[in-house]
Amino acid sequence: APEPEEIAALFHAIERLATHLAVAS
Repeated sequence: APEPEEIAALFHAIERLATHLAVAS
């Protein structure tokens, strides 16, 4: 099972990607 830290890191990565996409459009 993934550790909470891994889940948090993944969530932050998704948030950063979403921000980049929002800025690009």
